Amino acid sequence: MRAVLGVAVDDGEISAVLVDADVPALGPFDSQRWAASDADDTTAAAVGAVAAMTERAERAGLAIGRIGLVADPAVVDAVREAATVEVTPADVDATRLAYLANAPELAETPVLAVHTRSGGAETVSVVDVPAGSVLAAVTPEGDELVGYADLLPDAMDEAVARAGRSPQALVFLDLRPGDAGPARELATVLGVPFVTPHGVPWHRATGAALVAARQDAPPPVPGGGNNRGRIAALVGVLVVLLAILGAGLA
Repeated sequence: MRAVLGVAVDDGEISAVLVDADVPALGPFDSQRWAASDADDTTAAAVGAVAAMTERAERAGLAIGRIGLVADPAVVDAVREAATVEVTPADVDATRLAYLANAPELAETPVLAVHTRSGGAETVSVVDVPAGSVLAAVTPEGDELVGYADLLPDAMDEAVARAGRSPQALVFLDLRPGDAGPARELATVLGVPFVTPHGVPWHRATGAALVAARQDAPPPVPGGGNNRGRIAALVGVLVVLLAILGAGLA
């Protein structure tokens, strides 16, 4: 097992997850969330989140090998100063693409229409997940997209036209109550399924962990050893989950 910590700071909220980088499709095996009201609180909360998750991992018999972090440079510097392992900063697009690339529900749909929120702004985009690229993105000014009958499909039509590719599924990464109806309507307009991958509320932190894990990924094992490695990793995750639950941490 390669335990990697992912931490994401977004709009005053800190989310943190522990991921086994050897079986990323399983998603987080532990997760926590904290609130922070201003810049100073956010920095302190991010440092505290790393300390708390490190302690949780240690109590389950795990050592965190690397930390992935989505945050402003000042927060990254503070976490680096406090951390005892390598900290890998990641931008939001990279974390989203890493998360989508490891979602088993999306394995057969490499080109996606995606709706996201960040800093109060809504964006629709078309992404090529295997290529790790955002083909086109549209962020209208002013009104929110969701809740306005014409704005959301019009913005997505523009993104699809710019991308020059047709999406194969629709994903709302920052799904809120009330989004499901407009999302299904948009999926119908696009003629694609609306998919909600598991662990989507933690997608930024999960993606940050996966971006960090790439920095020291082991070389592929030739032949059948790869399957044996995956089985061993799955067993390891189950053992850790039992340890976390037994210690009353989950």
